[in-house]
Amino acid sequence: MSLTLKADAPTGILKQELFLKTNDPATPQVPIAVEAVIQAALTVSPDVLAGLNLKIGDEQTRRVVVRGNKPFRILSVEGLGEGVVVLNPLPSGTSAVQVVTFKFQPAATGEFKRQLQLKTDLQTEPVTVKVDGTVSAP
Repeated sequence: MSLTLKADAPTGILKQELFLKTNDPATPQVPIAVEAVIQAALTVSPDVLAGLNLKIGDEQTRRVVVRGNKPFRILSVEGLGEGVVVLNPLPSGTSAVQVVTFKFQPAATGEFKRQLQLKTDLQTEPVTVKVDGTVSAP
């Protein structure tokens, strides 16, 4: 017996029980346990850049690693600006592992929260990196 998941199956643990019908009157159905771990086509690590505590004028860099189940290319990053830039050009080639380095240099004090979305040619939905920090006066 083989089973196939739909392409849009959600990530996570899948536990189901299937029942096979038989021609045995004593056992008309036989239960079969099905278990699987569904992994996303892309993962990003870390997915939260926490602990960014900066003073105005300071800068900090952080790297994120994006892994795919097959080679891919990062097409763009959304959520940049206001003190957030990609430090190096995005890789032009395809690879199953891509590294993106961000530079943070905010100009306003207060909470510093962002969602950076990395769009790829592997899937239609972007992967998200959350940014969480504070900015204080010099």
